[in-house]
Amino acid sequence: MAAVEIWYGPDGPGETKNLFDAESFLGFLRRSGPHWQSKDQPVEVDEWVFRGHARADWKLIPSAARQLEFNKPLANIIEAHDRELATFSGFGAISNSHRRIVAHLTAYAAAIRAFVKFGREIGVFDHDLTVDFLEHLKTSNATDIQNLIGGVWYWILDPSINAGINPFRNVTNYPHSRSDLAALAQHHGIPTFQLDWTENPWNAAFFASDDDKVEYADCGICVWALNRLAIDMRQEWLPMAGPKVSCFQPDRSHNPFISAQRGLMVFLSFDENCWVETGEWLPLENAISMFTLDHDFQYIGQFHSSNELYSLKPRLSEFYASQSPFLRKVVLPSKEVPRLRRLLRLEGITRWHLMPTLDNLASTSLKIASDAVTASEP
Repeated sequence: MAAVEIWYGPDGPGETKNLFDAESFLGFLRRSGPHWQSKDQPVEVDEWVFRGHARADWKLIPSAARQLEFNKPLANIIEAHDRELATFSGFGAISNSHRRIVAHLTAYAAAIRAFVKFGREIGVFDHDLTVDFLEHLKTSNATDIQNLIGGVWYWILDPSINAGINPFRNVTNYPHSRSDLAALAQHHGIPTFQLDWTENPWNAAFFASDDDKVEYADCGICVWALNRLAIDMRQEWLPMAGPKVSCFQPDRSHNPFISAQRGLMVFLSFDENCWVETGEWLPLENAISMFTLDHDFQYIGQFHSSNELYSLKPRLSEFYASQSPFLRKVVLPSKEVPRLRRLLRLEGITRWHLMPTLDNLASTSLKIASDAVTASEP
């Protein structure tokens, strides 16, 4: 199987003669359809999860690692931290690229700390975050900093891990776990290193079609689909093989947006080399493209005993031969977006339904009126 497939129409991956229209796009994405359900899995199992992009050429990169011209507050914090880190004695032997990584991460931690601090002041939280990442690094030596850069960034980035200097550490009272806090922060505008996904492909189609701030280009919109069961199965057999992709489910009972969207979060382990060489976070689709039989055979040959090698090779061969791809990208031409929005509204999928606030009720009403006028124009 190919690790990543791109569908432009119903004829098959890569085929471009018969492109999707709004109706066939929704039909293809229907959760009960054959592309998203294996014969050996019960229908109730959410084998795939979905994410919508308003431009099909956008990469799967979390908000805290995207181009900073779209995130001025975080960019300002990063610049201030970079200047301050340059004055710390432990950073004398650290390259500018690696210091920039640390500045980016300390800015993220500061944003989370500020979110909880002000939440506590207004009574949303009853605790504070005790870890000041920047203060911790002020007294760190070069060896400590190199060790952090070299291998334990996941302690800081992955909110499901309670270790080291994770900015979520000691968050036990809201309301159940650190992943709940990460999801809440993300859904209210705090940039994080997690990506929002949903179990409902039509919800993802809505988010792809609803972004009025984006000028729809020739690339169209898209829905990404991640084969969660295949990812989990591979990582169960090869737990240390990178890149690591983690799906975690925040508690929906305390987050109305997550509940309405049937949402979950996906975290991709940090790739230091990619960031140093390109200045960018490793996109999820690039990471998953590494998931090949040859790559995994090479890994187990390096890190497993001969007995484990003998046991794992046949299972991996069968797995790769029988599995659907790890990731699919389903593309819809931009001209079909107005029709798609109307179809989704008829199915009861609007901004108000997925993020139930009066502000979103108002914006949904305006969009309905605008679409009605557009549809009646000659």
